[in-house]
Amino acid sequence: MLHYVRRRRKLDETMARYFFKKLITGIAYLHSRDIVHRDIKLENILISNTGEVKICDFGVSCFLGKSDKNRQIYDCCGTPAYMAPEVVQVGNYLQR
Repeated sequence: MLHYVRRRRKLDETMARYFFKKLITGIAYLHSRDIVHRDIKLENILISNTGEVKICDFGVSCFLGKSDKNRQIYDCCGTPAYMAPEVVQVGNYLQR
């Protein structure tokens, strides 16, 4: 998706909505299977030549079994440039 967006410089609202809906559907599927991806970014979203959206790179993903439903994950992973500000503080990862 990164290459796709860079080539076009921006997406019109209809196309952005289409990709967002597909991405959210994919993430909902993963969560229904108790999988947390933990590194969603443009580089990890593939677009097929027919416009299908695929999520890839599960290297830092986490499986939460049935007994882990209320468990909070404290280890910090992913790409810092894409992390939420509350996860990264002044260049240092939060320590728990």
